[in-house]
Amino acid sequence: MGLLLVPSTTILALLRNADCGDGTLARNGGGENGVSSAASSVVFLASCWAYGVSSHWQERHWFVSKYWQCTASFAADVNRRYKRVIEALQENLCILWLEFETAEFNLAWEVGGQRMDDSRYEDAIVRSWHKNVDAWTSAVRGAEISSRVTVTDAAIVNAVVAQAPKSVLDLGCGEGWLVRALAGLGIAATGVDVVPALISKASVRGGDFRVLSYQGFAAGRWPLKVDCVVCNFSLLGKDIVGNVLRAMPAVLTEQGHCIIQTLHPAYAGEPYCDGWREGSWTGFSSDFTEPAPWYFRTLSSWQQLFSDCGLQLKEMLEPLNNETGKPASVIFVVAAAKD
Repeated sequence: MGLLLVPSTTILALLRNADCGDGTLARNGGGENGVSSAASSVVFLASCWAYGVSSHWQERHWFVSKYWQCTASFAADVNRRYKRVIEALQENLCILWLEFETAEFNLAWEVGGQRMDDSRYEDAIVRSWHKNVDAWTSAVRGAEISSRVTVTDAAIVNAVVAQAPKSVLDLGCGEGWLVRALAGLGIAATGVDVVPALISKASVRGGDFRVLSYQGFAAGRWPLKVDCVVCNFSLLGKDIVGNVLRAMPAVLTEQGHCIIQTLHPAYAGEPYCDGWREGSWTGFSSDFTEPAPWYFRTLSSWQQLFSDCGLQLKEMLEPLNNETGKPASVIFVVAAAKD
């Protein structure tokens, strides 16, 4: 597939042809299993556009995968409802949201005429957490997240304790459970988060909690050296993660470590290439809204990032989910690289 740039007017015309006016997709003429050829063409042309302007082969693989996923969905169910099409033009971008729903399938797909600026994804992450403060606090304190209850909470606590730190900074602390857990083990810990409402939730149960953004941390606004910085499922972005990690050596004591727990790239159910992914609250309560996007990294990309940021990987842990027989996460233990 080569470079193919499609004017937004062409896509909009196809959208109009695909809409029968009664909220359903056209069922007659031209499409596989009766699905509108115009509707299929919308997905095809939009994916060609995204494919053509993407300069990185991994992102092209992502868009092409999305195209095949969408067209297969069209063919599988001609009764799928055409719920919503929103067309937005910003700085020569064409952003399409196509959302179809069945009892088993809910897809919100975004295609950009140009690659969306990474900062917009970063902002969407923070916005999601602002909107889900109450839902997240209830889920954590109500032990509603089974993987955390059975595997990952204990895994991160054990990883921290293994380093025998006297002082810990929980970066992206959320509602503060880890700070309280470490305090119960006699380890002094402070939690910081960009969302003031989460800090308020955390403070109610006691402990040292402060509002601090990743940008602030990267700019050197954390004033103290600590034996351990913990990032527990809190490094979701792209460029900001690099900025945070580059600031890490200046914050750690001489023998200090940074401990990062995140989804295991090999078992995340995603194409094994770096890139932005859609968020999901699947398995969570209906109280959650606007799932945050996140940036997928392969294991080798994580290791390269550490090296680029002046850090050295000391240990990699893979906490096992005994029910599935697969790692529930991966934990990186890194330290400032020695000259």
